[in-house]
Amino acid sequence: PPVRAIHFAAALRNVKSAWTLEQRKKYFQFYLDAAKHPGGNSYAKFLQQFRDDALLTCTDAEKILLEPLTSQSLLAAPIQSTPPEGPGRKWTTADALVEVGGRLTRRNYDAGRNLFHAANCAKCHRLGGEGGSVGPDLSTAGLKFSMPDLMDAIIEPSKAISDQYASQQILTSDGRILVGRVVEIGEQLYVYTVEADAKPVVIAKDEVEQLSPSKISQMPEALIDTLNPEELKELIAYILAAGDRRAPVYR
Repeated sequence: PPVRAIHFAAALRNVKSAWTLEQRKKYFQFYLDAAKHPGGNSYAKFLQQFRDDALLTCTDAEKILLEPLTSQSLLAAPIQSTPPEGPGRKWTTADALVEVGGRLTRRNYDAGRNLFHAANCAKCHRLGGEGGSVGPDLSTAGLKFSMPDLMDAIIEPSKAISDQYASQQILTSDGRILVGRVVEIGEQLYVYTVEADAKPVVIAKDEVEQLSPSKISQMPEALIDTLNPEELKELIAYILAAGDRRAPVYR
């Protein structure tokens, strides 16, 4: 392993200011490169912790732009998710609470991780050291939300939208209308639309005629409607466990 370089990377992880975006990119690329080297049992864990610490010093805008370099876990191989088995259903909060309202135990970590990716949660949400940054980090969702509130947030995402992650509607000077989360970088706006796989639309500030809040959540509805009850339990258990296979839900 590049021991000396890791030492410097660890020392830099808590530096909050004076970074350029290009320097940030090189810094986080280093962790991907370092993870390819063989190491001891704790090697990848240290790299992941250092990277997570460094990511906390980034602005929301930087986190989104750095997503290609930070969304992959350093602890596990990139996942090739398989679709839910189903059969799905039109889930309501009340129906979901009947299934997951009790204590979740003896769940399957690998199944939960697979569903977190298969249901496109990981496209926008970070959990277990992997995933996107367009939406809220779910690492503490199990501590912050009651089960009813968590199910509401998943099933009816437009019911309560955090100002931090609210979408905007943009009218451009050439008549285009864009809806999505807006990230301001210099004289440009990066618009992340509701299509999870889409690249951001980049427009200049002087092209914007009107910018107004949207009442529709960036998160699409019905994301879990492909899941059967057991799959819903696995997904919720994975979120409650913060992506940690040692959590009580897996015992």
